[in-house]
Amino acid sequence: GRLDEILGQIDPYMLTASDRETCIRILVARGMYDRAFELIKMFGPEQMDDKILVRLCDRLLARTDYEYEFELLKVCEWLFNKSKYDEGILKYMAMYSENVSTELKNIWRSADSFGMDVRRLLENMLIQTLYSGAQIGEEPNIFLTYIQEGSVGVFYIDGDTSLTVRLYGVTGKSIMLFAENGTAEFTDLRQYTR
Repeated sequence: GRLDEILGQIDPYMLTASDRETCIRILVARGMYDRAFELIKMFGPEQMDDKILVRLCDRLLARTDYEYEFELLKVCEWLFNKSKYDEGILKYMAMYSENVSTELKNIWRSADSFGMDVRRLLENMLIQTLYSGAQIGEEPNIFLTYIQEGSVGVFYIDGDTSLTVRLYGVTGKSIMLFAENGTAEFTDLRQYTR
């Protein structure tokens, strides 16, 4: 209606920070999520009520089926760092966040407490750890959780290969490892159990 038309035509630069916050709040309440997010991208999330931002992010994530958008990820991370998030925001961050390993560890802990699929996040953490040499402080737990989640991955590091495998029903049985054409040397084999 007429209010939606007026909201779409408002020059946000003519508004005070408080008036912009009110405008964004009304835009979100009226389902005008794209316009509200445009204003967030222009002026940042700092002046906004966290509950309104969480609602806006949730609506945008649901509407886009969690499609990657850099600015949306940054707002979600900002909310997470303020401990203002829900399962949807956490899921999005677990899917796309590529922060430093210590921040990914916090996302992993939170996502794991929600019972979410954390394989991709763990993989990002492992890759960062293996390539950069960064220490997270929980590498054995991360490796074990990655394996327990059913992931199998091959990581190439300086010509060396690291392989993780999850096996079921092998307790007390011999496991044989082999390489095609006998071209691999197995070293530093480790067993992790719960």
